[in-house]
Amino acid sequence: MIGNPEDGLVAELEELGSAVEVVTGVWDLSKPENTEKLVNAGLERFGRIDAATAFSRQIIGGPFLDSTLDDVHQLEGGLIEAPYHFLKGVLPTRAARGHGQVLVITSSSGARTTPAGERSGKLVIGDQAASTGQRTFGNNHNW
Repeated sequence: MIGNPEDGLVAELEELGSAVEVVTGVWDLSKPENTEKLVNAGLERFGRIDAATAFSRQIIGGPFLDSTLDDVHQLEGGLIEAPYHFLKGVLPTRAARGHGQVLVITSSSGARTTPAGERSGKLVIGDQAASTGQRTFGNNHNW
């Protein structure tokens, strides 16, 4: 299942032989109902979820001295709340089966990472994973 796919992506995946379930209107994963819609659509269509991946939102760029409290709230929503709700939504499907993969991509840029921000995001995710009693391997969070 794919939330809000880019134009052409569904056709490309189907040409490769994949079954695709599209869920629209779920871009903002800081809203827990959006993860719920994705999970429910996947379970209804495929009967299980083997792997789940989400991108946290983009960081706020520009000089720190030009930032505002609204920028901080956007960061909280995108980098803390969205991964939190995503994990809360998909981890029960993993725990019930005892295996699977969940990946939250926390980097704001594939070209240039921000190590301190990456570490803090992974700590939040790692703590969430640890509380499930499941193992994590390196920087990939496999359940």
